[in-house]
Amino acid sequence: MTTLTELQVEVLKAAKNKPGFAFYMDMGLGKSLTALSEFVNLVNDNKKATRMVVISPNSFKSGWAAEISKHRMNFAVHVYSASKHKAAEDFAAGRFSMPAVLIVNYDALRLAKTQALLDDFTNQRNCYLVIDESISIKNPTAKRTKAVLKFAPYFSFVRLLSGKPTTQGPADLWAQLKVIGVVNPGENYYAFRNTYCVMGGYENREVRGIKNAEGLKRRMNGSVFVAKKRDWLKTLPEKSYTTREYTLSGRAAVEYDRMEREFLAYVESKKGEIKSVEASIALAKFTKLMQLHCGFIHDEEGEPEWIVSNNDNPRLQTLLATLDETEGKVCITYKHRFVGEQLWKKMVERGLHPARITGGMKPHAIEEEKRLFNNEPTCRVMLLQLDASRYGHTLIGDQTKPEDACYTMLFYQNDYSLDTRSQIEDRIHRIGQKNAALYVDFVGSSMDARMIEALQFKTRLYEALFGRP
Repeated sequence: MTTLTELQVEVLKAAKNKPGFAFYMDMGLGKSLTALSEFVNLVNDNKKATRMVVISPNSFKSGWAAEISKHRMNFAVHVYSASKHKAAEDFAAGRFSMPAVLIVNYDALRLAKTQALLDDFTNQRNCYLVIDESISIKNPTAKRTKAVLKFAPYFSFVRLLSGKPTTQGPADLWAQLKVIGVVNPGENYYAFRNTYCVMGGYENREVRGIKNAEGLKRRMNGSVFVAKKRDWLKTLPEKSYTTREYTLSGRAAVEYDRMEREFLAYVESKKGEIKSVEASIALAKFTKLMQLHCGFIHDEEGEPEWIVSNNDNPRLQTLLATLDETEGKVCITYKHRFVGEQLWKKMVERGLHPARITGGMKPHAIEEEKRLFNNEPTCRVMLLQLDASRYGHTLIGDQTKPEDACYTMLFYQNDYSLDTRSQIEDRIHRIGQKNAALYVDFVGSSMDARMIEALQFKTRLYEALFGRP
């Protein structure tokens, strides 16, 4: 089995024999191996645990199986798929001569059949539960959160794994701390939120700040291990941030202004017809504005209508100019599928032999794209769809050759989610990185600037509890 780092040894000492514990370790510090190693220790310690359940985001289910294989652990492993439920039932009913691990994604927890499967797998056994990326249970009313709260008490050991456990403020911690026994059974979400969050905004629903932070830290003491890269990876270069400003112009600027003023834009269809696109609520308006930044908009039927050509698209041209002045390999993030297709064609056209990770890809296909980017000198660009790429990938290129290393990420499209932003940043800021990671945001409007400010505010709330990464 892989030798543990000094940090991982310290985490296991802190968690030893505790029914509930949180591994709040920055991305890249080895949370998965820490949990797997603890499970091995419990198996060897008079079988205090014999079965393990991992709840993870769907995009990283296969990553857990790969970790088990990479570290040469002798487990029986099954990765759950709702479309192959019978195979999971057969696995759960099996008799094993070795420790067994069942890996399930969060969305599957909403299904009664999946909950029944977990009951069968863990029934009257000493079991170890890992809640990976535990920020996923921050919403107290979500079915996934309710499911985790329901079955977690039946496990002998529960472990939370997260690099950034809060994105909106301390209220995100309620369910996480409840499943490890820090929150009292009678302390509901709203009581917890009112104790630690300064509320404001519409109907007093918006977290505006933190209160009683020291009291919350004391409550978590002994149940939470917080590990930062700056403390444990002192040789890992720092992150740095910059922006590339441009002026939104032409039709995109006209329709952007109209959408911002009137919640309305006009587009010309492929048949030459002029159609209106309306955004009836603020969230829809911001979505449309994000599209207009990139030179297109979805019409009322959900089809993309391009407002400007590539040559007249100032955001795209600024991206290409930034690529020309950037050394080494580059990761580019985007949100909309149509933008991904546009960027793919443009990268191919420029001879950059791009790789990509996008929604719906099979695990083996993702691994091949990562191999190409990390190992092939001709592959200069990795396109990352934000939601599909944020967990579990190492994209640092070939660090033995400066010209083939990757330490730059261009946020062609951004996201208000601090979890998404921080996770995707760490795809290039990991063990093995020898260069200072650089992140570039594109600012062409007040909305771009507001999005960056919102992420900075959320980061300050997180740092008030857990410190600077």
